[in-house]
Amino acid sequence: MVVRGPGGGYYDISGAAPAPDPNRGVAISLQGRDLGENTQCGRKLADVKWSYLNIQCAALTPAPTPEAEKAG
Repeated sequence: MVVRGPGGGYYDISGAAPAPDPNRGVAISLQGRDLGENTQCGRKLADVKWSYLNIQCAALTPAPTPEAEKAG
């Protein structure tokens, strides 16, 4: 899971347990420890603590399947 941080940087929070549910469409606030390591998804954070905010966002839209892309 990836989040966009201040200044437009991307952070890999895949180590968050439990992970936030993007299907809820609710903003989150988080803190984590920067491991000084880059992944394909951004700077890797450890010890991620997050909470939902009272801000409704657009829910995650599923990516089209390869078959749907060919048909379109």
